[in-house]
Amino acid sequence: MNPRLAILLAVMAAAVAPDALRADAVATVRPAACEFVVAGHRALMHREAQPDFDYDSVEVRWLRASRTAVQWLLGVGAGKPRGEFGSYVAMGFGGLRYYFDHSPSVDVYLQVDSGVFVTDANRVHSQRLIGNTLEFRSQGALGAGWRPAWLHGRTMFAEVDYEHISNAGLARRNLGADDFGLAFGLRW
Repeated sequence: MNPRLAILLAVMAAAVAPDALRADAVATVRPAACEFVVAGHRALMHREAQPDFDYDSVEVRWLRASRTAVQWLLGVGAGKPRGEFGSYVAMGFGGLRYYFDHSPSVDVYLQVDSGVFVTDANRVHSQRLIGNTLEFRSQGALGAGWRPAWLHGRTMFAEVDYEHISNAGLARRNLGADDFGLAFGLRW
């Protein structure tokens, strides 16, 4: 596991005290929800003599109803790499979201998810970041949502995330891509 992601998971585990998992830990039940997300990811580290793996994507996420501060999520996404680094990306993932605060109009959360990442970037043989068509993706995000009255119960949100893409040593080329992302979306 990537050391940066391990640190992020440890911080999240420390933040989620056992009391947060009790049904009475939040004042309201978190309803099931759907999210539409537009995201952009840019290289966090520039590897020597390697092109940056930057891409833009759209995602759809489903969140399960919960009586605690923790909510399960599943998502799918698709997009396009920038530059000459392949022609498509697609992903499927699952994860957890922990809400730090919940008020009638604002919520702040930490999210971790993991899944598969499919791309044809491995066909660009001048790079060593992406070695397979099927890669693995791990991500940690910090987000905030706002429910203005004019959206009639819907939530606008923004997230900042760190993402690691790698094939876990299943191919010769496996430097992996570490990206910083910014996402905006709508939850209903």
